[in-house]
Amino acid sequence: VIGLRRLGLLIGLGSEAAGWVVACTLASDWVAYCATMVLSDVPAAALLTWGLVCVARMLAGGQGRIAWAAGAGLLVGLAFLTRTQAAVAAGGIGLWLLARRRFLHLLAFAVPVAALALPWAWWVAAAPHVPDAVLAYYTAQNYKEWWVWNLPESKGWLAAAGTNFAMLLVGAALSVFPVEPIFGVFVVATVFLLAFRALRIPAGQLLLFVSLGTMGLTLFWQWPPPRFMVPVYPLIWLAAALAAGGRDRRILAGAALLFCLLGAAMQSNQIRRALADGCPPVQVARGNSWAKLRQMATWLSERSEPDETIGA
Repeated sequence: VIGLRRLGLLIGLGSEAAGWVVACTLASDWVAYCATMVLSDVPAAALLTWGLVCVARMLAGGQGRIAWAAGAGLLVGLAFLTRTQAAVAAGGIGLWLLARRRFLHLLAFAVPVAALALPWAWWVAAAPHVPDAVLAYYTAQNYKEWWVWNLPESKGWLAAAGTNFAMLLVGAALSVFPVEPIFGVFVVATVFLLAFRALRIPAGQLLLFVSLGTMGLTLFWQWPPPRFMVPVYPLIWLAAALAAGGRDRRILAGAALLFCLLGAAMQSNQIRRALADGCPPVQVARGNSWAKLRQMATWLSERSEPDETIGA
């Protein structure tokens, strides 16, 4: 959140507007969930945000602009190694630099990204395939077959992509508006409409190049997209705040206040669940309790041998 506030100030937001963006980020249920689990989303988001801080410093001018571009490449490259989804963000920043004809800055940005990403890509390609049935199944389910065009033809990958698009627009809102999702739709629609107005501002173009690229990628995954948008939703808030002025700023502030209040209420409920279950809430089917699932697992382990097959 320190990097997010710094980024907001560098692109021209006031201290109050940057504070609202930070508050909305902290209020997001998905941000809280990913930050308290062993997941790569939040570390990758932090590295990407600080990379954008470097790009914003480069945009501000002054001495050392090439160094700031190289620093951005280093941080975004590390974000890629943390979560390969950041490759799309790297491409968005590169396209933004290309569109602004910042060729020397583009080179300074691309070199460290390539220096970090290409050895990893070579290592993955050169790694021998492990003939393990469990690993093969996991790999197939999570990496080879999770693109929507691998769905059976009867389901239609266009329909899946359309569903993902709808979830992208309301996913953050639905995480904090479980009772009346219509309020979430209102908030997110307000934020997105304002964000697209930031295209007339160089810093807004940068934020949207990164955000829209990531959104486009997640359209074609079979997994629900809100979790994968954790690095992006704060950037959408920043773009909306950057474009808002006058009456729009008051509307956005009201939407942010509503988002924060209901987000705090949702997180309070999650804390209550964690205290009742004895562990952080996990994404299990509605009506299931992690404590009950743990009891079932304990019951099975007590009545079976370590290498015994429970089901096949």
